[in-house]
Amino acid sequence: YVFTDTYYEIWISDQHLDGYEIPERFVNLDGSVMDTYYYPCYKIGLDASGNPVSYSGMNTMLSRSYDGYKSLLRSKLGTNYHIETTKDRQINELLFYVEFATRNSQDVMYGAASMRYNADDLATVATTNGNKFICSNAVAGNYVVGQTIVIGSTKNGSEIANNRRITSIETYDASNKAIVFDGAAVNVAVGNYISSRCWFSGGSDSVITPSGSAVSNTSGRYQMRYRYIEDLWGNQWSIMADVLIQDYQTYVCKDPTKFANSITSDYEQIGYVNCSSEGWTKELGWDAEHPYVRLPIVVGGASNQYFCDYYWKNTGLRVVYVGGYLNGGAYVGLVCWYCGNAVGVAYWDIAARLSYTA
Repeated sequence: YVFTDTYYEIWISDQHLDGYEIPERFVNLDGSVMDTYYYPCYKIGLDASGNPVSYSGMNTMLSRSYDGYKSLLRSKLGTNYHIETTKDRQINELLFYVEFATRNSQDVMYGAASMRYNADDLATVATTNGNKFICSNAVAGNYVVGQTIVIGSTKNGSEIANNRRITSIETYDASNKAIVFDGAAVNVAVGNYISSRCWFSGGSDSVITPSGSAVSNTSGRYQMRYRYIEDLWGNQWSIMADVLIQDYQTYVCKDPTKFANSITSDYEQIGYVNCSSEGWTKELGWDAEHPYVRLPIVVGGASNQYFCDYYWKNTGLRVVYVGGYLNGGAYVGLVCWYCGNAVGVAYWDIAARLSYTA
């Protein structure tokens, strides 16, 4: 890293040169350096046996908290398995900034960040024992084939159909279209609601290059992937396993077997204090002892200035999410940090990735 008053540089080498350091994610707990490090393409889903996996085609809306994922991985896979850490995240940040020479990640790929949510998208024609939601042409235009939806008697509700995937969008008559979805047949009444949910994993599999989005990089309706890693931003938040925040002060634990629900003696204090105001990130903190932990310390930027991503905060003990979710719009991005939730908070738009430390 090179910082001056006028520029910001990141240098990467495939050899260990003077002045360069191996990212700590490649260093095992015993100090040895690993030859190969694997990063999961997809966020965690559950296989038929309830084991956490990184597979295409999985429902990743598990509604688990920081503690819930920690307990799941330890019980199913062992204590050295954990969810993504800031060490994991650093690798992709470094590569992305160097490859694209921009801090505006959404200017490269917008990601699934402008999907339809919390809107009055209503059925205009009733259906019985079917798999169609018939709505106006304008409403149908807000949805795309492959995405996940719910249908409810209330706004954003799933009382009628939950986590269904759109298989086609067909013309019904001159004024209406039919959104066709998978799963069991249901009854839809006039005035029922349709809303988006997070894409299942694998929505970017059709992209023929390592980085990109299916159909569109700019619409905000399709998952992005960077070097085959899906949803590095957008669609769902990703929980960080190794950091906890107490009243804007961040602490990090290097040993995954000691990740906890509170700040214990196994956590080290980061050498800066996070910003106490929410806003567009202007500057990220720097601690030479922990260069992989970079959270906002100054706001006042914009969606197209400085880091171009938003930051949320709160007092008390907080966990850390990154990347943004399906309706975050321009707030979403590579360093979109949400530091506002408690350890036990769980919701369908909060997900996690598998990781392992030897």
